Amino acid sequence: MIKNNIISQIKQQKGTFLSLDQLREWISPANYRELHNTIAQLQETGLLRPVGSPRNNNGMVPPLRLKYRILHPARDDSDVLEEIKQLSTELNISGYLKRPVLYRKHRDILLPLSRYLKNSRSRLDVPMSKNERAFSIWNREKVLDSAHCQSVLRFNGWENRLNYYPTPEPFFDYLTGYLTGDEIHTLLILENKDTWYTLRRLLLQFPEKHRLFGARLDGVVLGEGRKAARPHALEEYASLLPYQPPQFLYFGDLDYAGIDIFLSVAAENPSLSVSLFLPAYQAMLRRSRKVGYGKSHTDQTKPERLPDFLRLFPPEEADEIKTLLAGGRYLPQEILNRPFLEHYLTNTVDITEDRDV
Repeated sequence: MIKNNIISQIKQQKGTFLSLDQLREWISPANYRELHNTIAQLQETGLLRPVGSPRNNNGMVPPLRLKYRILHPARDDSDVLEEIKQLSTELNISGYLKRPVLYRKHRDILLPLSRYLKNSRSRLDVPMSKNERAFSIWNREKVLDSAHCQSVLRFNGWENRLNYYPTPEPFFDYLTGYLTGDEIHTLLILENKDTWYTLRRLLLQFPEKHRLFGARLDGVVLGEGRKAARPHALEEYASLLPYQPPQFLYFGDLDYAGIDIFLSVAAENPSLSVSLFLPAYQAMLRRSRKVGYGKSHTDQTKPERLPDFLRLFPPEEADEIKTLLAGGRYLPQEILNRPFLEHYLTNTVDITEDRDV
């Protein structure tokens, strides 16, 4: 008599094969005769089939094969076939009738979507955010972020038809134009938080002062490192501004990573005007000649398009930057600290002495 727990263990196996040693462990026979008889009964019930040549046995009498295939019973799909036929006609019913196994995998996404299409189809006429749409269909706001859900939508031709809009991660910004009612013409993107916060405080403290290194600034935007380099990130941000897209100036660290970020920001937002804030970098170079450099980050990779960046500078400064970077040095944008920036914003702070800055 086969123990029920042995049959249950075999049926629950996700794999296809079982070794003789695995079966021996599960059966825990009192002797070899019991092991042989139990495996023979499992074969008679159609649950196991020996694999390979009869020569591949354990060398005992009577012999047992070393490997067995689990024979899973054929699945009865009659229940799901009827369910598939009840899906919304806007879904791939014929595809699922041919592949009921796939339907079982997609079922958790399909049934709520089918109900939505049958009962609330008109709601798709009104756009929603991605998470709002997901919750309205599945009562789970993150479903549309999953690869599983996107696979189901593709199979049914619905990947671009749910009328939702993405909600890009917002940038921290400070826009002086909002206070004065003026249009926003030029925004400065800053790679690091400290410099962004310092300039933001200065613009708040001196609202009548808008020119830095001769350039008028209508606000500062925190790029947060590579966040600004995401594809179309700035284009999405600019589309939310109340005026025409402004000109963007970029100011970051003078190291391989910062250079690569600027080049990526410009390349990933082709519809915008994104320029290097050259006077700020030139001020960093002048400042470094007095206070020195930082040591380079060892994990940074030299950008392939470094020559494109260097061409933005006069030849002598380009050579200086090339030598600086090749020597394992870098300049953080924080080298232009608050007194230094306040001086160039207001011309009221004395920065003639190193100790003052």
